Amino acid sequence: MVTGNAFLAVARGFALAVVSVVCSALLFSLLITSMALTAVGAGLWTTPWLVRRIDRYAAHRARLADAWGGVPMSAPALAAGPSRLLPWRYVSWLLADMTAGCVTAALPLGLVAQGVFGFVLAAGVWEPIHEAGGTQWYAFVPVASQDTANLAGALGAVFVVAGLVLARPTLRAHFLLTRGSLGARVA
Repeated sequence: MVTGNAFLAVARGFALAVVSVVCSALLFSLLITSMALTAVGAGLWTTPWLVRRIDRYAAHRARLADAWGGVPMSAPALAAGPSRLLPWRYVSWLLADMTAGCVTAALPLGLVAQGVFGFVLAAGVWEPIHEAGGTQWYAFVPVASQDTANLAGALGAVFVVAGLVLARPTLRAHFLLTRGSLGARVA
C-alpha cells in the first residue's frame, strides 16, 4: 500500500520536524551555555552530563534512522567524561538538525497542507476574500473567480501528489543528513 506508506512518511516527517526544532534547539542552546559556563567552573560539571544526554538523543535518532528511513547507522559512541574533550560534531549536528533537518522533514507536510488549501479555495472560500476587496493568490494563480479557484484546486492536487511522492525520499534525506552530520558509520 504505497499511499498508506506515504501518509505514514508525512506523519513521521512532521514528528521529526517538531522534535528537530524543539529538542535540537533546546539541547544546542544548553550545550553552548554550558560551554560558556566552563570559564567560571559550572560548565565542568554540566557539560559532561549534557553531552551524555545528547549522546542518548543521538543514539535514539540513529535507531529511528534505521527503523523509519532505512538508513543504517551505528549510534555514535561518545562516553564523554570530565576529562574528555567536547565532541564538536554534536554542536554541528544539532545546528544542522534544527535548521536543514527540520526543513527536509517538514517539506512533505507543507506540500500536502498547501494542496488541501487549494481544495478549500475551490470549494468557495475565495468568494468572501474577493468580496472584501482582495485577491487571494494561490502559488502563482490569482484567485478571483470560480474558474481560477478551480485552477487552484487542480494545482492543489499537484501539491498533494508531490508531497506524497516526496515524503519517503525527504525522510531518507533527513536521516542521511543526520548520519553525515554525526559522522556515524554505516551499521
